[in-house]
Amino acid sequence: MALSRAFDYRRDNSNRINGCAMSDRWDSYLATKNGKPASLFVDIGFAQEAPKGDYGVCLAVLVQQRAPRHDGLTTNEEADRLWPLEDALVPAVHAWGGIYVGRITTDGRRDFFFYGASSDGFDAVVSQAIEPSWW
Repeated sequence: MALSRAFDYRRDNSNRINGCAMSDRWDSYLATKNGKPASLFVDIGFAQEAPKGDYGVCLAVLVQQRAPRHDGLTTNEEADRLWPLEDALVPAVHAWGGIYVGRITTDGRRDFFFYGASSDGFDAVVSQAIEPSWW
């Protein structure tokens, strides 16, 4: 089950996922979060564009993995299941007006992060973007 959240931060493209423009400076990192292994995939180019004016709200979609590895990271099978979700989610949030800035996988969860002007309508966009059968 996914949970969407909004965080009111006052900070606030040439790459594309399903037609959505993003910076071409993405990088991945392995780290720890709360003492657990974490895999981060972030748009480091976004920092060069920030602040983005009205994009002061950090929005997150939290997805519990069905079958994570014993360390809480993603198996190949789980990744194959999560790619279509990301491919549906990113363009839907982009069309709504959000900017995709990265994801964190840790502790059996994959969290997707966006910036937007507000959280109004975000939950509805997320619900419509993700196939009900996915859950």
